[in-house]
Amino acid sequence: MPDAGHPAAGAAGGSVPHRPARLPLVLLRSPWFIGLTVVTLACIVAVFTGPLGRPLDVALNLVLAALDLATAANAFSTARHFPSRPVRRLALGVGLIATIYLISDLTEAVGTATGLLASQETLANVTIVGSNLVLLGLLLRYPTGARSRSDRLTFWLDAGSVLVGAGVITWCLMLGPRREGWSLEHLATALGTAVLLAMVAFAVVRLMLSKRPPLARAPTIWAVGSTFVLYASSLVHASPELLLRIGLADDLASSFLMMVALWTHRVQLRLDPDILRRRRRKPFSALPYLAMAAMFVVVVFVVPEGLGMRSISALGGLAVISLLVVLRQLLAFAGNAQLLRRLDRTLVDLRAHQHRLRALLDHAYDITLTVDPRGRMSYLSPAVERTLGVPPAALRGSRWRTPLHPQDARNLMRAVPALLAAAGTTVTWQVRARSTDGTWRWLEVVCTNLLHEPAVCGVVCNARDVTESRDLHDRLRFQAFHDPLTGLANRMLFTERLIAALTEVPEKPVSVLLLDLDGFKEINDVWGHHAGDTVLVTVASRLTAAVRDQDTVARLGGDEFGVLLVGTDRAEAERVTERLERQLEEPMALDPGPAEATVRVVAGASIGIATRDGECFPDPSPPVDAMLKAADAQMYRRKRLRRTGGGRQTGRG
Repeated sequence: MPDAGHPAAGAAGGSVPHRPARLPLVLLRSPWFIGLTVVTLACIVAVFTGPLGRPLDVALNLVLAALDLATAANAFSTARHFPSRPVRRLALGVGLIATIYLISDLTEAVGTATGLLASQETLANVTIVGSNLVLLGLLLRYPTGARSRSDRLTFWLDAGSVLVGAGVITWCLMLGPRREGWSLEHLATALGTAVLLAMVAFAVVRLMLSKRPPLARAPTIWAVGSTFVLYASSLVHASPELLLRIGLADDLASSFLMMVALWTHRVQLRLDPDILRRRRRKPFSALPYLAMAAMFVVVVFVVPEGLGMRSISALGGLAVISLLVVLRQLLAFAGNAQLLRRLDRTLVDLRAHQHRLRALLDHAYDITLTVDPRGRMSYLSPAVERTLGVPPAALRGSRWRTPLHPQDARNLMRAVPALLAAAGTTVTWQVRARSTDGTWRWLEVVCTNLLHEPAVCGVVCNARDVTESRDLHDRLRFQAFHDPLTGLANRMLFTERLIAALTEVPEKPVSVLLLDLDGFKEINDVWGHHAGDTVLVTVASRLTAAVRDQDTVARLGGDEFGVLLVGTDRAEAERVTERLERQLEEPMALDPGPAEATVRVVAGASIGIATRDGECFPDPSPPVDAMLKAADAQMYRRKRLRRTGGGRQTGRG
């Protein structure tokens, strides 16, 4: 059982999985990644410290092109390893967008260097708008995984809170703290930026709240940062030159962060292919509450300006988000109430199931017990008291071999490793267990290894009392291999043991004696079959007493007996024969009946010998029939000599 050197731990254990290398170490070992990082940081420093002009524009466009090339390569490489069609489609879309940016940046670099490009701003705006629309469409088409009506409603409430928060916050920041009023162009720009950022935020939240996220946690953070850094310059109010520098730095930082996101994602998939399969969305999201907290911060800053467009927008956004959060909480309360009702029903069903199981175990005839990994019995059903007379509490906590017969316990200790070799293995044994009345009860035990099941964590055994059937089986087996009158082995058992003696140790001498009683027919005819049975029983007793315990005495039929002497050579067999003859020549008392006196008769015997000792039977494995025929032939020769008065004669067979 599990206490034998704690093999349960070995059965449940296994090889220690290989721990993959850490992500930062893998990235730092890539010269391309380090090179792009250093160049990007150097360009950002140059944007804020160096002069603006054509050389800087050309250099920035070339760096952006390199970042876009790395992003596209990582996106296309990642798409080849995705089995999921939506995720693969999203990765291909990101790679396509990065390719568009790559072409645009190279075109701007060549046009700026040669002076052939009239307006860089127009090309950049077209590229940004077009790529954003493509990315937005891909993000909005990505499935959320929400199946139930409650899940879909929860998703829209959470995403709506973030959408409203991102839009209103962007609107307030774009308007700026102007008290003299805003131009129509400025309002249109602020509104467009707010709507665009709100949609981007909605699309990002859609990915974050999806039950099957396309990115791991670290790449998601980098990608979200890239998206919002891209629009950071739109939220800053400063001089035109500073805004230009911030915009250039935003482009570099956004492209770099997106490259890092895709590169990180590809490396993570290579290190751990199952990372996305293991990642699951949490049952709740903090994004609506973060959006509400951000709106409170905006309100604190804009309300002191007075009742204006910014303060009204902030207060309105806060009201809308608060409403959405309240609705989200009400929906959560309703879901919790439904869950509690379902839990109550489950508990009622569980209690009923436990009651039925307890009733079945209490009234079951078979014993059910559980052995924990330490080899101690942690549970025993009440049937153990009906079978062995021992209360379950008296055995609970004791070792499994405590009530067993010592010999059976030792045999089981050798068989336990087969049970613990694999989870779910089932083994059947028959063992003896001590009852309170001092007797041993035979139990048929079926044990199943459930150490791998957390709810069980042990070996479950079912035992039933088979004492009566075992006794019946033993009696039938004894009757099948023994003579009913004398209790000696019969011809079948004698032959089996002779075959075993001749084949197990070929070089060991084996002798066979065949005996036939002399004058047995006259005893039967004169004194009756009852007297003949008395003679047979007496002969069996004398033969058994005259040989060793390991020798086999058998009644082969009628008045014929056999003796198997293992490890006995010819000379020793002759001495045993003489001893048997002397024993059988002693008178035997018969009891003919109450009206007559006790009668004494002598039943001599003719004995034939056959020995495998390298002389009579040189073959190490002589046929059994040959041995028996040789002994039988010598027996009848001696019988003829006794009838003719020739006396004893020893011969070889």
